[in-house]
Amino acid sequence: MNLQESYLRDISRYHPITQEQELTLAQRARQGDTEARNQLIQTHLRMVVNIARQYLRPDVEMLDLIQEGNIGLIKAVDKFDPTQGHRLTTLAFYWINKQIQRFLDHEPDDLVSLDMEIYDGSETLLLSDTIEDKGTILGGPTIPHIDAVMEYEEMQSKVREMLSRLPEREQEVLRLLYGLDNYPVLSRREIAQVIGVREEQVSRIKTRALDALQGK
Repeated sequence: MNLQESYLRDISRYHPITQEQELTLAQRARQGDTEARNQLIQTHLRMVVNIARQYLRPDVEMLDLIQEGNIGLIKAVDKFDPTQGHRLTTLAFYWINKQIQRFLDHEPDDLVSLDMEIYDGSETLLLSDTIEDKGTILGGPTIPHIDAVMEYEEMQSKVREMLSRLPEREQEVLRLLYGLDNYPVLSRREIAQVIGVREEQVSRIKTRALDALQGK
């Protein structure tokens, strides 16, 4: 059995979780629970493999694509805010693709390091499921002006209040189209892939949502 087959066998034991389980784990992770953070990463490892396969080409190793995708997944988990009412897969889809594309374009990424070999108590795996927080390598934290922070938070609060009047699907489309609530900006094609509809439906959902917000 080669390394790739061994890795795929190892991650096959991690199964998808419900939205309720994801919410609980994400809340714990944001409070510093490393085990909960690891579980969120583990349950999405097969998603990384599925995306990585789409980028496979003769001059690139599959394990390299998987490793980069895993880095993107870790970024998504660390950025995920469970209070927004959406699944982690929405954010993970964006960051996994972005990280792999950056790797293929030979763009350096110093924000996350990943030790591929770990021991989980029974065997050594390729992917660390006990990844440590590395912190910033860009120097000390930047402290924004307090007035600017308050103004931004007030604006975000108003946006959330407006969006809460819409059905969940319309909220999700607007967040992803315009990057609201710290979500990534995706194209209509990417949003269609994430929420499982045709691209033209995304445009109709957007129009319906904006009309509703404008009272039409």
